[in-house]
Amino acid sequence: MKKLKIIKILSSVSVISAAVIAGLSSAGGSFMSLKVSSPTAINRPDMKYTVNINIDGEIADIVPIGIGIRGDADGDGEATIRDAAYIARYRANASANPDYLPDFEVSLNGHMADANADGKLSIRDAAIIARLIAAKYSNPDITWDDL
Repeated sequence: MKKLKIIKILSSVSVISAAVIAGLSSAGGSFMSLKVSSPTAINRPDMKYTVNINIDGEIADIVPIGIGIRGDADGDGEATIRDAAYIARYRANASANPDYLPDFEVSLNGHMADANADGKLSIRDAAIIARLIAAKYSNPDITWDDL
């Protein structure tokens, strides 16, 4: 079984259900289920959860995940122009100094900063966040999908 290093859940809402259960059955009769849950409460401050991968009722693997807000680079719970500036500053400093915030890109905030979800943290992510913020001035109901 191939192990996933990251499960990325992009959300525009701040309330995430405590448990999501999905099942898949194969032709061989095996049943695989995924359970996403928080060990304590729905809105944990650290937004860290786990995915239990069960095959035929046995836990085959437990994968830690984090749930954040798309475009939220600084971890304050919303995508703002500060996040676009944070990404631009990070990219500029990381280009000049490879030791600048070395773990940022693999952190939850680093993954949420990847606003265009292309798997790379670049200045394009800062631009799309700024574009969303600017578009919200004329249409407060605009979403990422509308861009």
